[in-house]
Amino acid sequence: MLHSCDQPRESPASTQGMTNATTHTTAACPVSPNALRVRRHRERRRYGLRMLNVTVPETVIESAVARGLLASDDGAQPWSVIQGCYASLLSDAALAWLIDNGVVTHEQRGDAGAILRSINGWLERSVYAAFEKQSNAFHANRGRTETSPPARASVRISASMSGRR
Repeated sequence: MLHSCDQPRESPASTQGMTNATTHTTAACPVSPNALRVRRHRERRRYGLRMLNVTVPETVIESAVARGLLASDDGAQPWSVIQGCYASLLSDAALAWLIDNGVVTHEQRGDAGAILRSINGWLERSVYAAFEKQSNAFHANRGRTETSPPARASVRISASMSGRR
């Protein structure tokens, strides 16, 4: 079934008698807003994305601006607002602790993604260091029982016995 904009039309050149062959062109049909919406939806679905509408109260945005977590001129940028609002969920004391202990930099305090990545890296390093410490302690104590003397004491005893001979 052809729609009115899909029907072949004669080109202007053939109507002026410049050529003997009749050529047909398809007129460009304007795409409806609904068709564009469906196309964007299908494209997002193909990439595994979902569109969400987020309602953020003005007071949350104003609070993030007042605390310096969001620049006042970034209030219209969706991603900046989301970052600033998430960063404002941390208290000033928590942000100060993260900055003072080198987990995040002062420049990262308004960037929720950077804060979470930094905390994640810090936790991974801490857990790895704790695991290494526990593993080293385990290997140092391996083979010892509660009643056996420490390894250094037995070395001293054997060294002193070898000195008697």
